Amino acid sequence: MNQVIPASWAPVEAERIGNWIRERRETQGLGRLELAERMGYQNLDHGCSRIASWESHRDYPRGDRVATLCNALDLDARPLAMLVSAFLEEGRRTRRTLQDESDRQYRVGRAELELLCKYHGLLVEHRSDILAAERLSMIRIGSSRVQLSLVGATTLTLGELLRGWQDGSLVVPTESGPLFVLRLAGSPLSGGGSVVGFRTGGTALEVTRITGCGRRALPVLQAARGCERPASAWSLSQLLCSLGVEVPDIRFSDPDGRVVWRYRYETGEISGPAGVLDLRLMLEAGSLNGRAWWAPHWDQSASESLTIGQVAPLQGGRWTGEFLQIRDSSRHTWSAPPGTLYRPGGALRYRISAIASPAVLGWLVEEG
Repeated sequence: MNQVIPASWAPVEAERIGNWIRERRETQGLGRLELAERMGYQNLDHGCSRIASWESHRDYPRGDRVATLCNALDLDARPLAMLVSAFLEEGRRTRRTLQDESDRQYRVGRAELELLCKYHGLLVEHRSDILAAERLSMIRIGSSRVQLSLVGATTLTLGELLRGWQDGSLVVPTESGPLFVLRLAGSPLSGGGSVVGFRTGGTALEVTRITGCGRRALPVLQAARGCERPASAWSLSQLLCSLGVEVPDIRFSDPDGRVVWRYRYETGEISGPAGVLDLRLMLEAGSLNGRAWWAPHWDQSASESLTIGQVAPLQGGRWTGEFLQIRDSSRHTWSAPPGTLYRPGGALRYRISAIASPAVLGWLVEEG
């Protein structure tokens, strides 16, 4: 069955369809009620609502509704069929673009987990120093998440991961040895869930099914929610660079794919239209003074997300995860899913080649 294409994926084409229907209905002096009756709707209120949704560009006539509508208007169906065809073509193009972007964001996020897998030993070696410094322990690992249906989810920090690996709360015993957890998702009712993690000395991420998911996930969720979590200005890659790891430059591209800015971890410099600027003072500040934060996002219309209910207080909704938000000096909110920066209102500002630190993102929001 073909996926329904939302009108918002092809707004210009949806408007043309709506205008065509409304103009021809009004030219014949028909109200929506009479047109719905001519189209054979048994429930005329439903028919009127459907016609209104077409004319207001919120939906489009599908399948045999094109012929039925044109027969009711005594018109050749080919012009409307061509408009609908153009709408579907543009909608499919948008769907491919959105899927490509979703895949790209997934790859960027997964690359962060692969860094944790690859440099686990180095991070454990420096665990004491990391946990002692808030700007390091509070580094947000955007792709590392604990998610429990009916309860909620949280994105983990580097400090929470290191402590969980040390005390065993984020270690799953298996026949092949302990699996260090990076992502944990499941249900407290069925007790089943899945884990993304790695093994000591391993070079690849592993996915495995587990039982007792709620017993493992709930304490981690409660601990994360029970403490203040200030926004670190650092990223995992910035920390690894400070520990001697060679980290590739990060590229910031505009919506057309042109690289506008390039950030070099080793020097803390960003280069672009304004020349070369040193951002090390922002990193040394340690935090963004409350101008960046993590926020749960509940979206009733996000059909791709997981439907859950949040307990205490009970709140129904669709969980789309936690994402970084940055508030600029005008108190407008920018959002930054993995590898992307969106303007207030949702327009794409930059595609980003890796997970950028909140300090760099904060500077781009104000100056870039």
